[in-house]
Amino acid sequence: MKMDNDPDKEKYFYSNDLNFVTACLVKGIVLRDYYREGSVTFFVLESPDKCAELEKQWLNNQLEGLLQEYSQINKRLKGIVHG
Repeated sequence: MKMDNDPDKEKYFYSNDLNFVTACLVKGIVLRDYYREGSVTFFVLESPDKCAELEKQWLNNQLEGLLQEYSQINKRLKGIVHG
């Protein structure tokens, strides 16, 4: 995985979960970059501490957000993954 040899890996949060990344973007997290490893797309997000907290909320079904904005961002990210 790219993040294993990334000297700045502590500065970023890495995820291949499209729906979770969409939720992070709705919450104001900045998408720094993305890359592919084979058929898997990884997203690189800023604010790793905040992302970790959002991930806990996401997994516990406690994360709230604007559904329309979520849908629009999700559609753009799917374009990256499948484009």
